[in-house]
Amino acid sequence: MKRDLPRILILNGSCLDVVERLREWTAAQAADIIADDLFRSLSADQLDRVFQGAHAAIVPSAVPLSGDHMKKFQTLKTISFASSGYDSIDLDAATRNGIVVTNAPVPELFEAVADMTFGLILAVAREIPQHHLKISAGNYSRG
Repeated sequence: MKRDLPRILILNGSCLDVVERLREWTAAQAADIIADDLFRSLSADQLDRVFQGAHAAIVPSAVPLSGDHMKKFQTLKTISFASSGYDSIDLDAATRNGIVVTNAPVPELFEAVADMTFGLILAVAREIPQHHLKISAGNYSRG
């Protein structure tokens, strides 16, 4: 870890899904970007270790950041939710600890969520994943 660079944690699953593809770009940034698949399932006890020395974090709404945690993270200045909600964080505690909280309230996502919901409904109703597996295995029967 380079001490002179800001340390940015990526804990959000959607961001973790693409971080390897963007590794060249992230390496070129003036930051120490930390992303690990193990971050997908952090417990409250593990937060202390992971957030130690972090300056910023992109988190899912399920990360349980309490006011007590935020007091411990003296270097933490920004928490960004890669979603529209931020109910899991105590905003007053973040403000008291000098931490800026951001989120991504993108109205365009509502339509995408609706599209995906209808797509999943059709996939379940028509058993598309099951038929895909059968065909992939070479079974072309309709039964």
